[in-house]
Amino acid sequence: MDASRPVTLHTARLRLVPCSPAVARAADSGGAAAVEALLRVHVDPSWPSPDLREVLLGHAEAIEADPALWCWGLWLVLDGRARNLVGDVGFKGPPDSTGTVEVGYGIVPPFRRRGLAVEAVRALIEWSDIQPGVEMIAARCFASNAGSIGVLEHLGFRRCGGDEAILEWELLRPFP
Repeated sequence: MDASRPVTLHTARLRLVPCSPAVARAADSGGAAAVEALLRVHVDPSWPSPDLREVLLGHAEAIEADPALWCWGLWLVLDGRARNLVGDVGFKGPPDSTGTVEVGYGIVPPFRRRGLAVEAVRALIEWSDIQPGVEMIAARCFASNAGSIGVLEHLGFRRCGGDEAILEWELLRPFP
């Protein structure tokens, strides 16, 4: 599968689509309402999160400059019927020289505690498993975020470092 071509990933309850530069720019400038108008799906007013908003323009610019990065950035997580944007998941770039990619994710508050983050991250793990050059998936989360810790543990990530505030995780090949 060519990581430079946009694809849609399907799970039992979700659709994951790479975030286009147009959607990233709309989210940055107009927030949930602008994305809702563009995609014609319900977008909770809490999306995008402040952390995500900080990277949206950079995401758009990176894809515009190098389309090969299309699937190595932000993906939108939609419910299976594509009526709601329930969150986001993605990589912080393509594999580095050691074959490591870092994954991040967020589910909007009304859709949390339903296993959607596990399902979305698992879809990206399966997708990255067939991409050349990926040997390890890294993740970081706040030490106080029990939900994210549970997601990573459920998916087989192993804690490999961090400090009192931020925990570091890794998932090595073969991916579960």
